[in-house]
Amino acid sequence: MYTNEPSAGDGNGHGTHMAGLACGTQFGVAKASNIISVRVMNDAGNGSVTDIISGLNWVLSQHRSSRRPSVVAFPISGSAHTGLDNAISSLTNNGIHVVVAAGNGNVDIRNISPARVPSVISVGASNIEDARASTSNYGANITLFAPGQNSISASNANNTATSVLSGTSIGAAHVAGLVAYFIGLVGNMSPTAMIAKVKEDSLIGQLSNIPLLPTERPADAEVDLPPPPYQRNGHGSSTSLVNQSPVALVSATLSSTSNSLESSSDARAASKENSWRRWLTRRSRLSTALVLFITAGLVACVVCLPVYFKVLKRRQQEDASIGVVTATSGGVYNSSDPFNNAAQPNSWTPPLNASWDFTTQGIHGVNLGGLFILERMTSPAIFERYPDTVDEWDLSIAMASDLSNGGLGQIEEHYRTFITEKDIADIAGTGLTWVRLPIGFWAIETWPREPFLERTSWKYIVRVLQWCRKYGLRVNLVLYSVPGSANGGTTGGKWGQLHFLSGVMGIANAQRTLYYIRVLAEFISRPEWTNVVPMLTIVHSPVYRAMGIDQMRNFYNEAYRTVREAAGYGAGNGPYLVMFDGTDSSSGIFEDGFMSGADRVILERIPSFIQLNETEGPIEEHMASSPYNICRWGPRLNQSRALHGITIGSEITADFWNCGLMNRAAVDATYGGGCNSWIFTPIEDWSLGIKSTLLQYVSAQMDTLRDYFFFTWKVRPYLAFAPRRSDF
Repeated sequence: MYTNEPSAGDGNGHGTHMAGLACGTQFGVAKASNIISVRVMNDAGNGSVTDIISGLNWVLSQHRSSRRPSVVAFPISGSAHTGLDNAISSLTNNGIHVVVAAGNGNVDIRNISPARVPSVISVGASNIEDARASTSNYGANITLFAPGQNSISASNANNTATSVLSGTSIGAAHVAGLVAYFIGLVGNMSPTAMIAKVKEDSLIGQLSNIPLLPTERPADAEVDLPPPPYQRNGHGSSTSLVNQSPVALVSATLSSTSNSLESSSDARAASKENSWRRWLTRRSRLSTALVLFITAGLVACVVCLPVYFKVLKRRQQEDASIGVVTATSGGVYNSSDPFNNAAQPNSWTPPLNASWDFTTQGIHGVNLGGLFILERMTSPAIFERYPDTVDEWDLSIAMASDLSNGGLGQIEEHYRTFITEKDIADIAGTGLTWVRLPIGFWAIETWPREPFLERTSWKYIVRVLQWCRKYGLRVNLVLYSVPGSANGGTTGGKWGQLHFLSGVMGIANAQRTLYYIRVLAEFISRPEWTNVVPMLTIVHSPVYRAMGIDQMRNFYNEAYRTVREAAGYGAGNGPYLVMFDGTDSSSGIFEDGFMSGADRVILERIPSFIQLNETEGPIEEHMASSPYNICRWGPRLNQSRALHGITIGSEITADFWNCGLMNRAAVDATYGGGCNSWIFTPIEDWSLGIKSTLLQYVSAQMDTLRDYFFFTWKVRPYLAFAPRRSDF
């Protein structure tokens, strides 16, 4: 302690916040760490440069005696001071990595100490809009920008309290944790080499609002951390709405270090892939890192032991262009408490902060199909420009080469505009209580040669989750598409492929999936999201009979263990796990008491009500006779509930897949009874008889299943059929 305060504790809170971001067990990057506090300022954030330099000299002496790899996070900035610059340079000259906050004065750092020192990693602040935070300093000496707005982390109030802060020091805390992670991953290196690695693994040319001055490097030399990792940032409290993302990000590391078991023709990519794979398959080893936190009220010196860098989460602001919509049943949002869970969609449904009783409260939900998983059935308009594509794999390849129409940016535009806040408000207003949200593994990462739009959907996923919080809707988050495809359908991203638990890459793809499941489980188990996302569906509709029931059971066991080890056992610790048990009425995976007594496992059925045979007559006749067959499911589902517990129906519908115009063109899905009346007749012109039959058809499914998710909320219409609402 280099101050006259009576206690060495953190009376300000900023140091605790930063320590939590860099090394905390809940919010931190390098979670397995020992934290040592070196205090140089009083509770009000006042102190002298002499005390600061004394603290730095103490760190240097400790490093010389221990010889352990050391990382210093330095969140103080001020006017030019040669003495302070020299003290910082002494650390880097002795092999200590120093990460410095650039400062929050909206000025060039050429005259800011110690951010101007060439041997440090100077970190500016960015926001969710991929722009420089308005208060962040800038200039040629900035090494990179890291998310620096509305970051949640530990508070000094008590052992469980959190706080929300903003500023360049928050970006510096994340980058300090990243440096510690690199040390654990590939071993220690010189500060100069570490600066080069951080730059190498960062994105270039992603930020806006960076002033260009004659003395600065070009804008395309600035780097930013992309949407994937969650974070908050912190000099000064802020109440802005924030989003999060699950992957390791602070400096866009995951975007360039793909997780791969396959070789790459590009040597640099292969090297990164191998490093990333080693990180996933074994615990990072040996290294300790000393992280010094000098804050507005505290300098925290953290000895980091980066053992397993689970997830660097990133928080992001809500898109400022989103208007406020009030649902029929309300909508709760308080800018001073963005994670408030008091909303309820209607008077008969408990608010998010109350427990859900599955025995008395039916799940009445809807799928947001076609939003983050693109299929010709649910997203026909986006395929219309590329008629020869059959799945999102083909579509991504076609779009990537079509730069004149926006390339893969067309997909992000779809994410941004397809489902709006008004949709979520309307879902609540209709009396529905749950949302089923399908996502693809590429929201987290892709491997080489996988053409999907990597890590772009995450901020839009979190945006939907935050809207659901606002209107009191609970969410079942579904890992709909997994590597290799678990069903060989378009829902898996690639039509006709079944390389999950099957084929040469089957086991490798299953291992990848387990990692993505862990990432999602850790994310939704955080206090901000646990009430909003009570369910996690680990794989959508796997063709388990082709893979082998024993193999599927082994995977379920391993997925269950992965989630429970990450989030804990018992109510309140992690989500309910939803596991697929078939599309027909007979049980396959969960017979013979499989997983009996497991902690919060829900069985999922996807009834095959919509399948039509070539020889059947008009669709109207098929629907009219269907309610009797549908109702026969009731006793079977009740038996499943009695034997196994909660059982849900995930995709009831009024659509006939075989009659989808784009589906028929792509995969020869036809219906001999005739589809023309459905395809070419606008919904507005359907007869009362057809509408009544549809109502009876859907009502029978809802009444029979009791706990259901309707498929789907809406379909973006074809451009060529503008007057029509959908292709069904």
